[in-house]
Amino acid sequence: MNQVTQYILGIYQINMIIRDTVSYVAPRKEQSFSKEIYEHRGRSLELLTAEGSPFAHFVSINKEKADKLVENINEFKKEMYSPESRVFRVVGEGIEVDDKMHHRVYEMAIGIYQTLLDVLGGYIKYAKDNDQLELRIEELVAADEYFFRSLSYFALINDIFKLFKEFSDAMQQHKGEPNPIAKFINEDINKMVQLIAFMNKHNRVTNLTYKKMTDLTNAFIEHMGGQRQLPEGKNFPELFTELTEFALKTLQDAETNWRTIFLPVAKAHQEEMKKNERKNPEDLS
Repeated sequence: MNQVTQYILGIYQINMIIRDTVSYVAPRKEQSFSKEIYEHRGRSLELLTAEGSPFAHFVSINKEKADKLVENINEFKKEMYSPESRVFRVVGEGIEVDDKMHHRVYEMAIGIYQTLLDVLGGYIKYAKDNDQLELRIEELVAADEYFFRSLSYFALINDIFKLFKEFSDAMQQHKGEPNPIAKFINEDINKMVQLIAFMNKHNRVTNLTYKKMTDLTNAFIEHMGGQRQLPEGKNFPELFTELTEFALKTLQDAETNWRTIFLPVAKAHQEEMKKNERKNPEDLS
C-alpha cells in the first residue's frame, strides 16, 4: 500500500467519524447509544488529527488554507466529544442526546465533511495522475458520500417535519396570525432547508435511488412553503410517511453499498499496518 493510499485512508477515517456522529441524531428503533463506542470515536478523532497523522501532514503543507478546517475540527471535538459537549452527555453506560441541539450537529458535520471530501478528491486526483490509485479507494470515498448524504437527509427530513408540526400548532394557536414562536420555529426550519440546499449544491452522488429521494425531499419542502400544491387527496402526514419510508430505504441501500466496498479495503489496510509493525518492532510501545 503506497503512501498516498495511506494518507487518503487516514483522512477518510475522520470523515467516517463525522458521518457516524450524524447517526446520533437520526431516528432509530433502538434509542440507546453505547458509551464505549462514543468514547472510542472521540479517542480515534484525537489520534487521526494528532501530530504525525496524515491529516497533520496535509495541514503542514497547506497551512494557510487548512487553518479554518483545523479550527472547525477542534471545535467539533469540543462540542461533540468532550465533557463540555452541549449535545451529548454520558449517563451510566449510555449516551443521552439533547434533541434541541440537533442543528449544531448538522451545521458542523455537513461543513467539515464537505471540506474533507474536497481534500480527499485532491489526493485521489493526484494518485490517478501519478498511477498510484490502489484498491477501491475512489469507489469507497464515493460510497461514503452516498451513505453520509442519505443519512443526513434522513435525519434532517425528520427534524424538519417535527418543526413544521410545531410551526403549524403555533399558527393555529394564534388563529393564523404571525407570532414570535412561529417566527422562531420558521427560522430553524429555514436553517435546515439551507443545509439541504448546501448538500445539493456540492453533491456528486448520481444514482437514481438517491436522486429520487432528493426530488421527493425538495418537493416536500415546496409543499411546506406553499410553492407547490398538495397532490389531490394527500395531506402532509401522508406525504411525510411516503418520504421517510423512501429515505430510509435509500439510507439502507447506501449503507449496504458502502459496507460491501469498505470491509475488504479495511482488511487490506489492517494487514498493511500489521506488516509495518512487524518491520519496525522498535516503534511499538
